[in-house]
Amino acid sequence: MTQGKVLCFDYGLARVGVAVADLKARIAHPLTTLSCKGGSPNPAKVEQLVARWRPRQIVIGRPAEHSPPALLNGIDRFARRMERQFGLPVSRTDESYSSLEAKERLRRQRRASLRSTIGKDEVDKIAACVILESWLAANPPE
Repeated sequence: MTQGKVLCFDYGLARVGVAVADLKARIAHPLTTLSCKGGSPNPAKVEQLVARWRPRQIVIGRPAEHSPPALLNGIDRFARRMERQFGLPVSRTDESYSSLEAKERLRRQRRASLRSTIGKDEVDKIAACVILESWLAANPPE
């Protein structure tokens, strides 16, 4: 798969960060952060993202197996729903340390611009970008 878009979701019980990448350019960009109710993002907002970006692939970050069962179960439910609803391939990929990397990137940006606060919604969408960059590196063009 060398053309088209990939959407990435950094799933969390409170928020879901979203990033997109073009498969040809292989550059990930943070998009947005969706808030969750009942452990799931608003389905209409997810549909809007898929309709707008028309991805060929969906990537969902999945933490290590020792993470809380509620989180792991929520990620698996979300992934299955995405597969059923959109008929697209869904890859689960390791998200270890993505939030830490996102916070560090944001800290560097803040130092350069002299802004001090980092919002959780910013961390989530940058973490989705980090996850997608990792997935792109592990899945070279065919």
